[in-house]
Amino acid sequence: MLSKVKRVKFKIVFIVLLVLSIVYVGLIKTSFFQSSAVITIKNLDDISTTSSLLGFVSGQSNNSTQDTMILEEYLKSYEVYDKLNKQFDLNTYYSSFDLDFLQKMYSFNSYEEYVELYNKHLGIIYDETSNITTISFLHVDAKKAQEIVNFLIKEAEYKLNEYNKQTASKQLYFIEEETSKQKEVLEKSIKNLAKYQDTQNTLDPNSQASTNTTILSELKGRLVENTAKLQKLSKYLTNSSFEIIDLKREISQIKNSINQIKKEQSGRGSKTTLNKTIFEFEKIKAEVDLNTELYKQALLQLQSAKIDVNKENKTLQVLVNPNFAQSYSEPKRFRELVTVILVLSLLYGILSMINAIIKDHRE
Repeated sequence: MLSKVKRVKFKIVFIVLLVLSIVYVGLIKTSFFQSSAVITIKNLDDISTTSSLLGFVSGQSNNSTQDTMILEEYLKSYEVYDKLNKQFDLNTYYSSFDLDFLQKMYSFNSYEEYVELYNKHLGIIYDETSNITTISFLHVDAKKAQEIVNFLIKEAEYKLNEYNKQTASKQLYFIEEETSKQKEVLEKSIKNLAKYQDTQNTLDPNSQASTNTTILSELKGRLVENTAKLQKLSKYLTNSSFEIIDLKREISQIKNSINQIKKEQSGRGSKTTLNKTIFEFEKIKAEVDLNTELYKQALLQLQSAKIDVNKENKTLQVLVNPNFAQSYSEPKRFRELVTVILVLSLLYGILSMINAIIKDHRE
């Protein structure tokens, strides 16, 4: 008799649980309207990247994935919840009776639990293949859900550009430092060149070498000419004649000049040769030219970085605008009712089987 009473009580408990579950899911559980939008993140610097292969090689897909992950974490953050709360008073909404007694927030709930409930109603789905992101939000008011999704899109675009501006600012600081260092290197190499020119008393040894070659060529020509003239005059004039003496003196002066130029070029009697002077000069000049080119490139990078700091190079392109839901999306009442009935029935069957096994064991 006692066993029958227990079985009856057990069935009553099961029936009560079943009825309560059905009443809650079918009548009490809050109905939510879902507004969703489809967006894609575009980098304005990659407009020229048209082919998918080129986009893959350039890393455009990876950048989009990173941007989407940043966007998702930001939209789930306390910062965004605070902004939404200020704009739409979510705290009041979540603690109101617009939500059923199992889902609403109470005075004892913490701030983190409010944010957790917000994240439960926020949906972000990213498709890596198409670089498309779906943002959705659940609310008891279809209009509010649409407004919140619009707000989230604008906030995400603003934050994404702010993040990129911060990154560009750090890059700008680094490039400014490098440009300043490169300027110092250039100025030092120019001073070294000026010092070398002052030491050698020449602006360009190449010019001096070219001049010496021209003079040497002219002197050799005059030497040949005067030598031939001397041989011709020697046939009918004596060595003591004025013309012969004057011509020999001129030939001697030409030879001395030629020997002097050759001596300068070969460096005999000097610490450095002209060739060595030219080599050292070219080395220092090449260093100046290289540093000048590097400084030009640094200036171009600096100008580009300054532009990047102030421009918005990311945009959220809205492919599908947030919709105004005509019917509720959550809960799926029929599916949940079937699930509740199946789970409770399965639980009842398992407990009944355990009870029967225990009863047989006792007997």
